[in-house]
Amino acid sequence: MDRSSWMIGDRARERALSAGARRRRREKAQAREARESVRLWRAIQGSVIIMIPYTAHMSLSGVMTPPVEMLTDDGYDMQFGTNVLGHFYFTKIVMPALLKGAARSPDGTARIVNTSSNGHWFGSMDYNTFKDSPARRKRSAMSLYGQSKMGNVLFAAEVARRYGDQGIVSTALNPGGIKTELGRYFNSFTQMIGNMVFHDVSFGALTQLYAGTTAEGANLNGKYLVPWARIGNTHPDGQDPHQASELWNWLEEQVKDL
Repeated sequence: MDRSSWMIGDRARERALSAGARRRRREKAQAREARESVRLWRAIQGSVIIMIPYTAHMSLSGVMTPPVEMLTDDGYDMQFGTNVLGHFYFTKIVMPALLKGAARSPDGTARIVNTSSNGHWFGSMDYNTFKDSPARRKRSAMSLYGQSKMGNVLFAAEVARRYGDQGIVSTALNPGGIKTELGRYFNSFTQMIGNMVFHDVSFGALTQLYAGTTAEGANLNGKYLVPWARIGNTHPDGQDPHQASELWNWLEEQVKDL
């Protein structure tokens, strides 16, 4: 191989490493961005009168199977911190506006939609792994992903129990296999298979929109939806009120000083 080929290869590796570093910085910044969003929300709430009721809140962002060594800036497992704790915190902050929106909306409801996954069937809650620990580092990235998706299901169920009588309609759902960058950490073979069997990104919001915007969605409190816009079943643990309450209390403890 001539010298120019080596130089091209070196530049390609540098670009790949640079892209990976940028992506890791972006993901680690998500918790910080959630805090900034909350501060902006509070400023807006304090300075203007919102004329349109706030009646739909969708927790959509997430991360899937990053390297296990990746953590949030606060030291949480990247997947649990992004997929569960961040969504809990933002939902907690906007809940007063959602309750006001429910009181003012024509159907008397406001919707909270949490994006989970079929992966929750392979997840169980181990509190020793929510932050970095020897126990966490023994887990696979996929098992930690499943744990975070179970967290979404439990959180949505607890919101339904706590706020359902105040007009809040809380759902969790599996959006389906969609061709997005969510699987960017998969190996090349898995990505190839995914591109063959997953659906176009245009399908990705169908079930969320059904839960969050349709008239039928007002009757879905506590339900779990599957593609496309159908009521499905969760793992039995996902409907365990004791587990859901325990998770809620843990989440509250994490954000109490923010």
